[in-house]
Amino acid sequence: MTLLAICAPAVSQTLENDATFSGYFTFSDFAGTVHELHYADLGNLGGNNISVPGYDWQGDGSNEGPEFHVSCSATLLGTKAKVNRGTQSDTPPLTFPPANWSDGQEVTIIDFKIDRSGTGGGGDCEAEDYDFPDVSIEKSVDNSTSATVTAGGSFTYELVVSNTGDGTLEDVNVVDELDLLGGALSVDSVTPDSPTCELSGTTLDCVFAQLAEGASETITITMVSGGTSEGFCGSVQNSADVSSFDPVTTIYPADQSNVVDVDIVDCQSIEPGQIEIIKNTVGGNGSFDFSGDLGNFTIATSGGSGSDLSTNLSPGSYTVTETVPAGWSLTSISCVSDSGSSTSVSAPSATIDLGSGGDVTCTFTNTLLEPAIEITKTDGGQIVSQQSSFAYALSYTNTGELNLTDVVITETVPDDTTFNAAGSTPGWSCADGAGPGTTCEFDVGNLAIDGSGSVDFGLTVDLLWSPDPETGQCDEQPSNPQVDNTASIVGNSDNGQASDNDSDFTPISVSCEDLEAGLTIEKIVSDGDTSQAFEFTGSVSDDGFDSFNLSHGQSQTFALPIGTYSVSETVPEGWELESATCTGGNTIENIELADGESVLCTFTNRELSPGIEITKTDGGQIVSQEASFAYSLSYSNTGELDLTGVIITETVPDDTTFDAAGSTSGWSCADGAGPGTTCEFNVGNLATGGNGSVDFGVTVDLLWEPDPETGQCDEQPSNPQVDNTASIVGDSDNGQASDNDSDFTPISISCEHLEGVLTIEKLVSGGDTNESFQFSGSSSDDGFNSFSLSHDESRSFGLPVGTYSVSENLPEGWDLESATCTGGNTIENIELSDGESVTCTFTNRELDPGISIQKNASTSSVGQGNDLYFILTYSNNGEVDLTDVVISETVPENSTFNHSGPDANSWSCENRICTYEIGNLPSGGSGEIRFPLTADMVWEPDPETEECPPQPENPRVNNTAEITGTSPEGELSDSDSASSAIIAICQDSGGEPQNPSIPIPVNHPLGMALLIMLMALLAGVNLQRRNTL
Repeated sequence: MTLLAICAPAVSQTLENDATFSGYFTFSDFAGTVHELHYADLGNLGGNNISVPGYDWQGDGSNEGPEFHVSCSATLLGTKAKVNRGTQSDTPPLTFPPANWSDGQEVTIIDFKIDRSGTGGGGDCEAEDYDFPDVSIEKSVDNSTSATVTAGGSFTYELVVSNTGDGTLEDVNVVDELDLLGGALSVDSVTPDSPTCELSGTTLDCVFAQLAEGASETITITMVSGGTSEGFCGSVQNSADVSSFDPVTTIYPADQSNVVDVDIVDCQSIEPGQIEIIKNTVGGNGSFDFSGDLGNFTIATSGGSGSDLSTNLSPGSYTVTETVPAGWSLTSISCVSDSGSSTSVSAPSATIDLGSGGDVTCTFTNTLLEPAIEITKTDGGQIVSQQSSFAYALSYTNTGELNLTDVVITETVPDDTTFNAAGSTPGWSCADGAGPGTTCEFDVGNLAIDGSGSVDFGLTVDLLWSPDPETGQCDEQPSNPQVDNTASIVGNSDNGQASDNDSDFTPISVSCEDLEAGLTIEKIVSDGDTSQAFEFTGSVSDDGFDSFNLSHGQSQTFALPIGTYSVSETVPEGWELESATCTGGNTIENIELADGESVLCTFTNRELSPGIEITKTDGGQIVSQEASFAYSLSYSNTGELDLTGVIITETVPDDTTFDAAGSTSGWSCADGAGPGTTCEFNVGNLATGGNGSVDFGVTVDLLWEPDPETGQCDEQPSNPQVDNTASIVGDSDNGQASDNDSDFTPISISCEHLEGVLTIEKLVSGGDTNESFQFSGSSSDDGFNSFSLSHDESRSFGLPVGTYSVSENLPEGWDLESATCTGGNTIENIELSDGESVTCTFTNRELDPGISIQKNASTSSVGQGNDLYFILTYSNNGEVDLTDVVISETVPENSTFNHSGPDANSWSCENRICTYEIGNLPSGGSGEIRFPLTADMVWEPDPETEECPPQPENPRVNNTAEITGTSPEGELSDSDSASSAIIAICQDSGGEPQNPSIPIPVNHPLGMALLIMLMALLAGVNLQRRNTL
């Protein structure tokens, strides 16, 4: 778009090069009127002011045009939506569109720019191009502006948004409010999809970050009709809006699309139908859950059958799905339908397209599953030799129709064998070497249908055909030697247990050779546990000589070839090998066996004994009362074995407490623990011959002192001493060792008689006898410095000879009536001599609180409209000080508070309630305050009749004042009332004054004044309409 450029000269200069500026500006207003602004108008209007004379630009009847002062590069831009006036030095600023233009009125302004080439004298200007942004949107349905769609079908909206102006637009936002025909329509797809386009409810919102000049974007929306029945037909109308932003001109171009119409037709009338679900079971009855478009329901079978009927169903597609219970299989699904309906089956579901008035039956058949398991046991056909190891292979399979849990294989160790863990699959429950008859289990766990596996069960043949140990000759060969047993397996399922078993036997090959020589090992226990087993190691493995065990009285003979041998014993911990001898001049390190020779080696052992000892001593000291001292506890391992868990135990003796500071650190009891407390010290391990010592400190708690009442010492305690026993215990491989030791320590005690006794006694003559009174004495001896007493209580103190004083801390609200002491003493000077007893008695009385107020009027009567005040005299007539003292007044009827009256500033009033805060008021304190008022009652003629109304009945200013305060015992209050009569006179139209509003005796001063006034009125004196006395 080409814009006209104008040179704007200074005001005092004429225009130059007029021919250069042929042409004009145009703009149209909201009414469609086109206005032209010719260049010649610049000169006619004078200077640099541009306007359209006589045009009501603002739409407010002012006929004022847009006026602005031209300066270099001043720019005015306009669109349908916004005007940016750019640089402008004069006012008023241009407002576009005017605020009173209503929405929807379209105004187009042709953009223009005014540019001055120079700052004076004019100059040539050139035409300039200016970018003008714009955007448009068009909408169609199935490539047209309208469409007719059969119910149940689909149709497609297409939106085309285009940049029809200059420059690149940003934030291009398309909004389409979709009409879904009350839910009969739904959105099937939108292109482009998220995140460019987002559907929220019925609003489609698409945003394109940029749209280049001349470019377009297309949005497609596929709509689907939800059904063919009544209610799915109707008409929808739809349009869309687009908004954008031009960053160059800061203009917001926008547009609204055309409206498209869609008609949904050919809906059919429908009849309700029904669907019945039948459940048949084979092998038992059960409960079966279904879900889907018919809702959730359960069918329980009885006699192998059950059913559920759903009626009053609308035509449409229904899917029913069975949740097959554990332990059952869904054998088949079959459906029977009328001609207007159809079905399809895909286990575990049936889909039913129900026609109008349709009737469909679907049968679900289930079969109860059976569990089964199988085990096979084999040794692979081998023959094993005596004392050799082999394994059975146990193969198992889940041959049933259900998964199995808790599957366990059970084996029993056969006769003449032991369990061989090394030759077995890890996981068997029995220990390596477990003997015949031991039950061994293997936990397979879960086993799925057709699942299988195998484990090995290893054994060592324990059968041995060997020579007689005495003769060295082989006995008769065992008859038919073999290993024979049965393996079993069991597992759980949802429908019960499954089990199986299988057997196999394995021949044993045996042989025996006569011995050439015999070596016998014999075990003797000289002292100790005769059941202890001892382990031996021989120098060869022949005949098990390399490793064997013997207990007391047992022996074992080995048939060995001729040669030299040795044997050793592994001495158990806690034992000693006393001797090891062999016959024939042999030693256990060198045993020579000749042909047919028999040698006997005897091992003799003794069990070692544990022992421990503890010694307790106070070092022979004598301790004084309330002194601290310590016992030294020495301990040693006097046995033949190391000890563990060694514990020393002490008990805090009578008349003492535990003294942690005087003890070895580590005792279990707390500092100050009292008599009878058990204290332990953990020594831990103590090797043979090991020793040590710890200290156990105590503080003597025994005190021989004078009687606090008499000041005399009681009888001396008999034989005072600290006496107790310490014990020690420790563990060894051969049991416990323990010991204990006692000691006693004499206590040296003494007592001195007190020189004097001072007794303080408390009496309450009136008041709360439960009140507690605090006293302070001049000495800290015997707690005399601080103590408390209540009524009729006393306390005696044993004090040395001397001078003392005692005082009472008087509680608030109390009075000390008297404080007397015997023997001529006073509480400030108490002389105690040897053996003297003095009693001081404090007598208190609780003080009484009191408060009063007296109220008097400043005048007994007051004229209407005149001022008066009440005099309030208050006092604290009690014996205690008061706090929070407040006087409360209420402004009475026929009056108002006089804010300029006496003491008015001392009062705080709100809603006719006035208060005067005194605060603290000491006992005997008093004061006076005035409460100012104005009598505001008016008795005057009626403005209509000019006649006086009936006189008021006994009008008065009357109220009550209340005073409150707080004492130590609670809140107090008092009140008093006073009043003042109001005098009013009313003069009617005839000029006759009416009687005063209240009767007053003539002999009263006010009555006399009133009588004089009435006489003046009768004499014709001209009084004002309202007169007051």
